[in-house]
Amino acid sequence: MTKILFTKIYIFFVLIFLFNSCTNENSPLEPQYGTRGEIVSATLAKEYTPQEIKAIGYTLPLVFNIKAYKIVFKTIDGSDNEILASGVVLIPQKTDSMATVFHNHGSAFKKTDGAASELGSSINEGLLFSATGYVIFLPDYLGFGASKNMFHPYHIQKYYADSGVDFYRAAKKFCADNSIKLNGKNFLMGYSEGGYAVLALQKEIEKNYSNEFKLAGVAAAAGAYSMTETSKFLIGSQTLTYPAYVAYVYWAYKTYYNLTYQNNQIFKEPYATQIPILFDGTKSGSEINNALTYTTADLLTPEFISSFIGSGYQDVKSYFSENNLIDWKPITQLRLFHGAKDITVPYINSEIAYNSFKSKGSNVTLITSTAGTQDHAGSAVYWFYDTLGWFGTF
Repeated sequence: MTKILFTKIYIFFVLIFLFNSCTNENSPLEPQYGTRGEIVSATLAKEYTPQEIKAIGYTLPLVFNIKAYKIVFKTIDGSDNEILASGVVLIPQKTDSMATVFHNHGSAFKKTDGAASELGSSINEGLLFSATGYVIFLPDYLGFGASKNMFHPYHIQKYYADSGVDFYRAAKKFCADNSIKLNGKNFLMGYSEGGYAVLALQKEIEKNYSNEFKLAGVAAAAGAYSMTETSKFLIGSQTLTYPAYVAYVYWAYKTYYNLTYQNNQIFKEPYATQIPILFDGTKSGSEINNALTYTTADLLTPEFISSFIGSGYQDVKSYFSENNLIDWKPITQLRLFHGAKDITVPYINSEIAYNSFKSKGSNVTLITSTAGTQDHAGSAVYWFYDTLGWFGTF
């Protein structure tokens, strides 16, 4: 009897030791995710030849055929309810092992453009990168593809983080199930909205999933990392280079934060009445721009401008602050890139992010592009080549 009791006590203390060993700060327990990231379906959407991909327009040594697989997977919405989302995995047809790149695309407005898994235009940059030899994980943001019945939660970081982690999980499992040879080098990249989404994903991975996902490098470019400073800059500007972005943020925040402001409190007519129609998912960014105006004082009401620049709209400002991506310490090597004359997504975003991250001891570099027009659209191609070259150094 004494021997049995001693054995039970010994086992008890061994279990306590093991539990404590697994939960120290160097090896944190990661969140339980249930069915999040579970693959619902995986289908071959298309096979691309190098000739087809070259037609997109960049000059690259494209040597591989690409198979594009549409992945539908389980994730959660903002209230943690299970929903279905989608993305595309691009596989170069080569025999040696490959690095992976999780690629977040720039802003899309039309449902068809934003669905990379349905071969919309948002797939193009991923195809170019993949044809040089990388396996690409390219998500449809929530609001596109399998989740097209919801409005896209534009620049609300939780949605990029949660669905991004789940797609990453599903894409990795797809590669394992299909014997895709990977070399263990995993990168994240994104431009504009994609730059914002990439930092949201990096932050979530390093905070909660560092044991599951091992990152080698992150390339984020021209993102609105400080929603606070971006909003002040744009609303205080005389002209807007892309007014659709301002309206997009408004409609997303009104939708997901249940803002009670009437459209005509923010926008002048006829634009206030048009906002719901412009964002019904059938119109491109250019079409929305053309329906709006590029003059800030003609687009927004004077009461809104003066109040926002002053001390008003504290609820909206608090939501912007909540979605800033500057007050944390990145662990993975981070390369920021921004056109020096970008006023669409103002350059100050990358300056603020760089200074904040550097002060916290992060391994971060800021590349200021002075090539070409140096603006938002014109700097994208230079970032693409810069990122391709940087990833090649690992």
